[in-house]
Amino acid sequence: MKLTLTTPLLAALTSIQGVLSAPAVANSTTGAIDAIEFLTKRQSGAVRGFWECQLLNGPGHAALRADHADFNRKFGDARLTAVAGQCYVGRCRGRDFAWCNISAGTRTEYANQRNVVADTDPGNRKDCIYNNNADMYTGYYWGTSGAIDFTGADIRRC
Repeated sequence: MKLTLTTPLLAALTSIQGVLSAPAVANSTTGAIDAIEFLTKRQSGAVRGFWECQLLNGPGHAALRADHADFNRKFGDARLTAVAGQCYVGRCRGRDFAWCNISAGTRTEYANQRNVVADTDPGNRKDCIYNNNADMYTGYYWGTSGAIDFTGADIRRC
């Protein structure tokens, strides 16, 4: 299966890949790297990050949480495992909430990472990729259905 990113999101993904492989988490208020926070959270599974978004006028944090809940209803609460190139997509109300593995091997979601992602406010933005600085080969997408071509992905609709 091959995933096709539209131009704006491809640019966003390309621009953050260097950051995704960084050894620590950037503090959103100071911009400083907090290695202790990174190591503590990494050991417990999830790593708090931030949303890299392309567009303004998004539906807000409540919509993200609703899409996360729909995703969990469709795929379950348990950690997902994906083979190379596999995506899981929840498609509801014209939006996608997705977790993808773009690596060459099989990957499993970090424990509690999906909940941490849903608890991170994207603000008034949409068409977002979640940047947690932990793994440049798996990631979450939230935004307009069709902004990413998920042909061949496991898409479950409401």
